[in-house]
Amino acid sequence: MERKGKRKKIRIALISAGLLVLCVVIGSMLAMKMETEQVRALTIGELELSQTADGIYTGSAETMLVSAKVEVSVENHEIRSVKILEHQTGKGKPAEVIVDEIARQDSLDVDAVAGATYSSKVIRYAVYDALQKGKS
Repeated sequence: MERKGKRKKIRIALISAGLLVLCVVIGSMLAMKMETEQVRALTIGELELSQTADGIYTGSAETMLVSAKVEVSVENHEIRSVKILEHQTGKGKPAEVIVDEIARQDSLDVDAVAGATYSSKVIRYAVYDALQKGKS
């Protein structure tokens, strides 16, 4: 009798642990799906630097897992520099080098950093957001 009680408790514990793992896996999958949708929704429009006044502008972008705040310096209708003021991310820290490429190419049409594509897009959108504030 006592053995059956122990087996039952072990079985309940294993089933409970399995259900917990299943819930965590499903929750993670749903979170990644939502993150993917939020990143895709960040639409970077056509960049018209000829309409952007000289100045320093801040912009930001945020999804469920990644956020960025940047400072963009514009001079003579060209991007002179981009500084990351804040960047909250998981594994996307390598994407921060994208700001150098944006300034070098004077364009948002730059390649994403491999392994940090979500952060790359969030940073690019934050730069776009900043430049929209300088439109004349």
